[in-house]
Amino acid sequence: MLPKISIVTPSFNQGQFIEETILSVLDQCYPNLEYIIIDGGSTDESVDIIKHYSKKLQYWVSESDNGQAHAINKGFSRASGQIFMWLNSDDLLLKESLNEIAIQYIKSSVPKKFIGLGRRIYINNESVVTKHLSYSFGMSNHQAIAWGVSRGPHQEATCWSKEIWKKYGPLNDELNYAFDLEFFLKILSLNIKPIFIPKFKGAWRQWESNKCTIGSSAMNKEVLIIKSHARYSNSIFVNKYLKKIARKITKISQTKWNYISGLPKIGNHISSNQTVKKPFIQILWKILFSKLI
Repeated sequence: MLPKISIVTPSFNQGQFIEETILSVLDQCYPNLEYIIIDGGSTDESVDIIKHYSKKLQYWVSESDNGQAHAINKGFSRASGQIFMWLNSDDLLLKESLNEIAIQYIKSSVPKKFIGLGRRIYINNESVVTKHLSYSFGMSNHQAIAWGVSRGPHQEATCWSKEIWKKYGPLNDELNYAFDLEFFLKILSLNIKPIFIPKFKGAWRQWESNKCTIGSSAMNKEVLIIKSHARYSNSIFVNKYLKKIARKITKISQTKWNYISGLPKIGNHISSNQTVKKPFIQILWKILFSKLI
């Protein structure tokens, strides 16, 4: 039997996008899905849209809360799946993602320590692809992230076992932006090797009213605080020369060696079947580079 996957969507006044988000999950046609939506008391069309799909949801509610992290925590408190993830109400999950997560979970040697890492596509408010950001060297290395050598996991394309959540959750709801980073740093400090899942693809929407766009200055400050608290004084990245070299190599992994094969082409709608083809880079990642994330 396929493992149950629990997805939580926190929602607040994202009526122009939430239906596309919901359908990106339901249209996966994954047979053992538990989908939960926690709305914070939206005053736009969000609630009507959620109600329209209510029969396909495990649970939903619309009531005031204490912010995004609090809403996600509320959702996971009702989740019973073996695999957890959350998807914000303006982001998308691409086709075949859930089935591939399940396959890799079943194959994993220690399912209780399962962490799955996927790839990110940037989209605009019309769901047109604007940028790719795949894997980075060191993106699962706690200290590489904390010292700014590598970026962390892509939130909309990351999942983990319920056991990890029970032991290391919930999210810190006193944070407004970097609660995902803090959680990922916490679980990556355990030296658990995440599973490389290229077919697990999420779309992160960048648009003028996006929370991270509006509050970019406050977000950057919060991110820096979280990273500084996670740094080890004996890390190799204390050495500024080693740090500089590592950052340059990591940058190459995000650009020249970027694993974008199979992702929708820039300029196309996210649903387009026209994808990037770079077979040699794809082979390098599957054989060699995936060991470096």
